Amino acid sequence: MRGGASNQNQFLLDDIAIYNPFHALGLFGTIDPEVVNNVELHIGGYSAEHEGRLSSVIKMFTKDGNKNEYHGLASSSLMSGKALVQGPVWDGSFIVSGRKSFSNKILNTFLNENDMPIDFYDLFVKLNYTSEKFFPNAKFSVIGFSSGDNIINNNSRIADVKWSNNALGFTWFQFTEIPLFYTIQISYSEFNGELTPNKSGIKPVKNNVKDYTGKFDLSYVFSNKDEIVFGTKINEIQTNLFLQNSIGEIKNIGPDGANANISLYLKYKMLRFDNFNLDVGSRLNLIGLSRGGTNKFFEPRLSLSYIFSDYFSFKSAFGVYIQEITTLSDEDEVITYFEPWFITPNYLSPARSTHYISGFQWKNGQNISIDVEGYYKSVTNLPGLNEKKIYITDNELVSGSSKSYGVDFLFRFDHSIFNFTTSFSHGYVTTNLNDLEYSPRYDIRNSLKTILDFNVYKGWNASLTWVYYSGVPFTLVTSYYEKLHFDNSEDKFSLLGSQIVTPLLGERNAARLPEYHRMDFSISKQFNIYDINFYLSFSIINVYDRANIFYFNRDTGERVNMLPFLPTAIIKVEL
Repeated sequence: MRGGASNQNQFLLDDIAIYNPFHALGLFGTIDPEVVNNVELHIGGYSAEHEGRLSSVIKMFTKDGNKNEYHGLASSSLMSGKALVQGPVWDGSFIVSGRKSFSNKILNTFLNENDMPIDFYDLFVKLNYTSEKFFPNAKFSVIGFSSGDNIINNNSRIADVKWSNNALGFTWFQFTEIPLFYTIQISYSEFNGELTPNKSGIKPVKNNVKDYTGKFDLSYVFSNKDEIVFGTKINEIQTNLFLQNSIGEIKNIGPDGANANISLYLKYKMLRFDNFNLDVGSRLNLIGLSRGGTNKFFEPRLSLSYIFSDYFSFKSAFGVYIQEITTLSDEDEVITYFEPWFITPNYLSPARSTHYISGFQWKNGQNISIDVEGYYKSVTNLPGLNEKKIYITDNELVSGSSKSYGVDFLFRFDHSIFNFTTSFSHGYVTTNLNDLEYSPRYDIRNSLKTILDFNVYKGWNASLTWVYYSGVPFTLVTSYYEKLHFDNSEDKFSLLGSQIVTPLLGERNAARLPEYHRMDFSISKQFNIYDINFYLSFSIINVYDRANIFYFNRDTGERVNMLPFLPTAIIKVEL
């Protein structure tokens, strides 16, 4: 998101943090789209109620379930199957959804027929209760979520990986006639990840995160439509991250025990004018998760918009953001299976970003709009591995910095028969770490996405999507050397088969992979037979069979491509 690493983007499921929202190396999301009601994406300059990440916030709100009738659906694709049930219960409703993988055919095609034994599942449950008799003007919700992924190989020279998410939350929403609104939420979120290297030569990783959160948010709306919002949050997080450092020892680089953050925020929204809106506020961290630097952090925020006419409007935003929990990412890795989380150690100050954003929107009426937005973001105290560690007393991590800037364009055309959307982004990202300045692997200079959706005939719908990305940075292999590997074989005097060919890397991310582009096509039809709804969808991924590179295998020099021309189908039955 505008030059932010993946760990700088916060994913919230009904305001509960999910630490790894992806299945199958990022090919699928862990949340079943059938349970999603709406999504909010804040890509920078977001207001004071959001915290904990440097770049963006993705908020996903789920459905409550049908309060009047029982409904169920089941669907199957070439890779997974899922089922959903919803309906009324007591004075409320429920919804339950589950999904399970059963085929690796698509992923094996994705990896040039290299077997990738993917196995994943996810489960979502939500209960809602409303009663004007016992609790007037109140709504109570309980949600539970669980997901897991396993990549278990039968080859001792290939690493095994597994990770899981678990979450549980309770929310009480109350409104009064004043009008005053408040929300109380208690939640628990857990992430577990483990990489077992076997004899692959990869360093082992074991990670655990436990997140206990209590929140209170209050909003008062004045008669002139202005609004004042106040909130407090208590967040206790415990992380364990066991790594093998450069001298071969396994060490927990996270802080000992659980650390707590206590924060407050206050903001004022000026909405009294028809053509001018203002949102100004700040967060105050009374106690930080990390004890590095000062314990108190101010995070001022400001955003405004001005409508000059029915056709033209201007918007701008500024904000300071603190992030005390981060992930460990190695730019020299070819594939990242999962990114382990940890709290910034006490000897480092928490990462801090500053956003500057301005843009405008032009409309010609009801069906055409153009958005242009420029941004600049600087990050200080960026944690990274200490690649110059020599002695056991040297710190595992050091602080660096980064900056990103660019411009985004968005064009929309809406018609009764078809909709056309295209977006283009041009940006730059640089990181300075261990006295080395380089472009990180998420530095995509140019990206373009075009979507055409249209109604074909009598309920038939079709879409055509084309995406383009300029090549991402990677590190070239300059040469190879043989590294001895001592295992626990029965023959203590033999080194045969213990030599591992190890690549010697060149300048970090000095080269770039070829550009990426792909066209996808899909057509779908929904129809009814008696009281049963059927949904059929047929898709073609990579219509013109573009050979997009995924990565180079450093051991063999083989080029591994992404998805080739691939037809897929989905059938869904709903009662």
